[in-house]
Amino acid sequence: YTATEATGDGYQQLTATGGTVTVGSDGIDDYSTFVFTNARTQGVTVKKVWVDDQTSHDGISVTVYNSADPDNTIYQKTVTLSGNGSEWSQDVNVPKYTADGSVITYSAYETINGTKYYNNSEVKINGVTYTVSVNGTTITNTINQDYTNLTVNKTWNIGGIQDAKATF
Repeated sequence: YTATEATGDGYQQLTATGGTVTVGSDGIDDYSTFVFTNARTQGVTVKKVWVDDQTSHDGISVTVYNSADPDNTIYQKTVTLSGNGSEWSQDVNVPKYTADGSVITYSAYETINGTKYYNNSEVKINGVTYTVSVNGTTITNTINQDYTNLTVNKTWNIGGIQDAKATF
C-alpha cells in the first residue's frame, strides 16, 4: 500500500516520504511511517516590463527567491515568460514562512544565457543594451538610448518679419 495526502488551498506539499505497509494473510506484517511536510503559501506576482520599441521578447527566465538570502536560495521558482508585448506577469505560489516562522519576502532576478541580472545591472540582448531595475518581484528592462548632438540653423527668408520664433 502507499499513502498520498491532498493539500488544502493555501498549502503546498514540500516533501512526502516513507513508508510501506505489508499485509500478510494474518494481518499487518510490517509497516513504516509516512511523513508529509506541508507549507503555508502566499501568492506572488512575477512581472516583467520592457521599456523599448520592440514588440517581442522571448526566452527570459525570471527566478523568485527569498530576499534575505539571494546567493543561497532557500526556495526558488523559475518561470519563462514569452510572447508579444511590453509587459508580462504570472502568479506563483511560494512558501509564506521560514522554518522558524518568519514571513518570507521575495525578490526576483532574470537569467539570460546563464547569467543572473539583479537591480541596477546592464544586459545586452540581441545587440541592444538595457538597464535592469528590480522592485520586489517586478523586473523592468529599459533600453539605453544613444544620443547625438544636433546643430540647427534657421534662416528666415521672409521679407519684413523680424520677431518670428522657431521651436525644435
